[in-house]
Parts: sequence; structure tokens; C-alpha cells
Amino acid sequence: MANRDAEVHRAEQAPTGRNASERGGSTGEPLLELRDLKKHFPLTQGVLFKKTVGHVRAVDGVTLTLGRGETLGLVGESGCGKSTVSKLLVALERPTSGELLYKGRDVTTMNRRELKAYRREVQIIFQDPYASLNPRMTVGDIVAEGWSVHPDIAPRKGRLQRTQELMERVGLNPDYVNRYPHQFSGGQRQRIGIARALALQPEVIVCDEPVSALDVSVQAQVVNLLEDLQNDFGLSYLFIAHDLSVVRHISDRVAVMYLGSIVEEGTDADVYGRPSHPYTQALLSSVPLHEPRLRGQKDRILLQGDVPSPADPPSGCRFRTRCWKAQDICATEPPALIDRGQGHPSACHFAEARTVVPTE
Repeated sequence: MANRDAEVHRAEQAPTGRNASERGGSTGEPLLELRDLKKHFPLTQGVLFKKTVGHVRAVDGVTLTLGRGETLGLVGESGCGKSTVSKLLVALERPTSGELLYKGRDVTTMNRRELKAYRREVQIIFQDPYASLNPRMTVGDIVAEGWSVHPDIAPRKGRLQRTQELMERVGLNPDYVNRYPHQFSGGQRQRIGIARALALQPEVIVCDEPVSALDVSVQAQVVNLLEDLQNDFGLSYLFIAHDLSVVRHISDRVAVMYLGSIVEEGTDADVYGRPSHPYTQALLSSVPLHEPRLRGQKDRILLQGDVPSPADPPSGCRFRTRCWKAQDICATEPPALIDRGQGHPSACHFAEARTVVPTE
């Protein structure tokens, strides 16, 4: 592949995958940083004269960092705002307030030319491997489409060969460049989406639940492929999912999201081995155990009530309406995301480490 030497050189210089975790995480300035990021969608009434009557607080004060060569897992149940975070990161949505910094520069203040360069560096893999592909375009055209926007990456003369090399790199037959998306299985379509993201040689890839629509056996293949690509090209991942076992397998650090806010953050050993927020503990208790001898040892936690509406979240702690530890202070004072003695940050006034899932 043209420019392959440059890509390999960049991969050799950056800590990758588990190596970044083994070295104690990335050093220096974060590659990507979210500071109190918010996205509120207006609720309107009326047909001719629309009036704003409220806002859906999809993302409400998220603060995260992503280091070079690191994988950050973002987990939470459906509707908590994970996909909105992914759209904010790739500039498909503009935040209501807060800062989104890439290499120290605020993405929210970039002009059109700067945004074009930023979108080349930060790519996304979508959840639905079929809806994200144009059914009227061949696979080769889909993978090479980004080069028409950034022609400096691939000269027009050698694009077919580069497209075939990309397809082969993600495990697809390079002779299938003239086929259409409907001629591939779900796992193969997701590999096409991965090849499209790789085509622009990004530094960050946002994986928005990339394996949730796939069979379990295919999930493992795609996750292993993502890890191999990270090791080869020095990529950084924001891996969004609701399957905690998949996130644990691939992530260096994990952030747990509830109703638009981060409630707990730490290494995979911290969050899975010593969860301190009640919501994280309840999430872990719902994870199926594959070892039959361990299934009876899991501490099962059943939450009461439904998830509150993001248009009208509870005062104070947003989880208090479903929490068995809730007291008067939880209704009046929002808990800060800080370390309360458990070794990692947790947004709970009464944070307490608890082993929910037994270790082998």
C-alpha cells in the first residue's frame, strides 16, 4: 500500500492496544479531550409557530480523555447518550456547550477547512453494518469515497490497488471490489465499514457499538481485527457498547454513562473488579457468566423503576430514583465524579467497592 512505510513508522512510535495499558497509560497531552461537553435537543410545540417548551439533555456535562494508542470503553444502557457522544466527536453534531479538544485545539471553534482536516483524523464505525453503506455503490467505491474529498492521500491512478489492499487487510477477498453491500453477510459488511474508516489513515476511530448487530462468533472476529489494526497502525479507539464483556476484552479504561453523565471511570480492573457506583454494580450483575461453576456465585442486583426521561431528569443525583442507597443529600446535591477512597472516580455520595462478578 502506498504510504505504508509512513503508517508503519507511526505505529512503531505510538503505544498500542494493551501495550499502552501495560506502560501505565499514555503519557503527555491527551490526544482527544472532552470538557463538560453538553448537547441539548429542543422540544417544540406547534405546526406553523413552533415554540420551544423544553430540552432533551442527551449529553449533560461529559468529561473524558483519550490518550494516543489507547482504547477507552464507554458503556451504559440504551438511551443514556453514548451515540450522541460519538456524533459530537466526529462533528456530526455541534455541542450546546463545553469543549472538545483534539491535540489541544477546540474543535467547536474550527472553520470549515480545519473541520475537514479534523474529520480525516477522527473516523467512525457505525452500529448498523448495512444501513451505513450505500446500497447503490460498489464496495470498492464505498471504501474509496473518502479519497475524493482528500485526494492527497491516494493518487487516482493507484486507488483500485489500494482499495484491494485495504479489503485484504480487513479479511475480505480483494476481488470483491465490484460487488454490492447486499451480497455480503453482516460481519463482512462491518469489515467494509472498518476498511472505509482506515482509508483516510486516521489517528482516532470512534466505534459506535460496532458488534452489537453481529452474531457472537462474528463479534469475536471483528474485535480481534480491531485489536490487530490498533497494533499495526497505532490507532486510538473510543469503543461504545452496552455489552460489558466485549468492552472489558478490548478496553484499557472504562467509563460508565447514565442519563447523559459519567458516573464511574477507571481501568478495566477497577470498574469490573471493584465497582463502587450502584449503577455500575447493577450493570455488572446483569452480565451472563460463561463459566457454569461461577454462575451461582454472582451477586444479582435488580433495579426498581424505569429510567427517567432525559427531558426531565431528577434533581441531585440522577440515579437516586432507582438507587437503594439514596438519602436526602442525593436529591439536593449532585455528586461529583471524584475518588472517594476506592482508587478511581465515582459519582456517588456513598460509593463503596463491591465484588459483583466472581473472578476465576
